Amino acid sequence: MYRQKFFLILGLFLSLESQGNDLSHKITENLTLAQQEEKVLVKWEELQTDSYIENTGPDASYRSVYVGIQGAVESALADEDSVIVTGVIHTKRPPTPLLTEGQMVTPKLVAESVLNDPQQLKTITSRANIIRRFLASEKKLYAAYPKSVLQSDIAGMNIYQDLLQKYPNQLVDAAFDGDFPEELTGATYVIQLQNGQKMVFSIMALQANDPKGDAKWAMWYGSFDNPKIQERFKSVSAFLNEKGIYPWN
Repeated sequence: MYRQKFFLILGLFLSLESQGNDLSHKITENLTLAQQEEKVLVKWEELQTDSYIENTGPDASYRSVYVGIQGAVESALADEDSVIVTGVIHTKRPPTPLLTEGQMVTPKLVAESVLNDPQQLKTITSRANIIRRFLASEKKLYAAYPKSVLQSDIAGMNIYQDLLQKYPNQLVDAAFDGDFPEELTGATYVIQLQNGQKMVFSIMALQANDPKGDAKWAMWYGSFDNPKIQERFKSVSAFLNEKGIYPWN
């Protein structure tokens, strides 16, 4: 009896682990197919092992690494029909991929240094297409940003408005009142696997229009219950809830 119970529990555990691993394998495959540099694959391996990675430095060193992995994750989620995903892009301005389309970057949307770097520029053009696939797959995405930025002219807002109309049930405009803390800028995805297990992917990264020489870059990936994941998730969730945004409630 005890032996049967042991193998039943072991089988359940392996099933849970397998579904999480399947998603990770898909992300690895996406990175490989995108012909990402070796340093990107190394960082992805570190993230899978430790559930959290961070670096401090300029866009030229880290944007293609961190946002490259982000794109691979979003692409895997867009292609996976068996998962339920609710994501939030929480940034100082409306999400860059929703302000441009195709291979042509909207003029004045990103910094000149990004435009002149093919690897950094690729993260913008590729994610523009990936996010559209994500929305087309009927996954939910919130765009959370301060309302105050709308007082200035934002390049590509017509494209964003068109996407809101095209995906009324998937894309949520969650503009809020007040300031936005830089340490929360990035995106967070809560993923429910077919077996009910929850996972989280979150990234801390400045937008491509706001590069800094000493920016902090960070990523979290793993089980929802992981203490490292919980610390990030609670910070992001508490801030959004305070602003009246409840994507995961």
